[in-house]
Amino acid sequence: MSGENNNASGLMKMGGVDPEACCEYVEILGGGDVDVALSALELFDVVGITEQMNETIAEISKVMGRNATNFPHEKNNAQNKKPWSVEERALAEKLTRKDQIIYRAALKLAESWDSNKDKEKKP
Repeated sequence: MSGENNNASGLMKMGGVDPEACCEYVEILGGGDVDVALSALELFDVVGITEQMNETIAEISKVMGRNATNFPHEKNNAQNKKPWSVEERALAEKLTRKDQIIYRAALKLAESWDSNKDKEKKP
């Protein structure tokens, strides 16, 4: 998710919940409706997964008819983040409950790319 408030304590300080700060996928893809967002997700040729950036770039390149054999993109900024408290984690999970559904569906789509690549390699 993107936005200025990237942790639960930031969301708590907001004094309310801005749908764009916590529910980006459901709001943008589905106007607040999970089913509409899931349907919209199926319309994309490529759904990018941040944690799988190399694979995402390769898939975008493939769809565009280009060769992307060497696009190293690895950045782990976990050391720059404070660990969340139990309360912060619980709040974040509650606020992003619907977005998590969309995210899991996106992960399944990304997994299907890998399955299709394996099928393409076999004679």
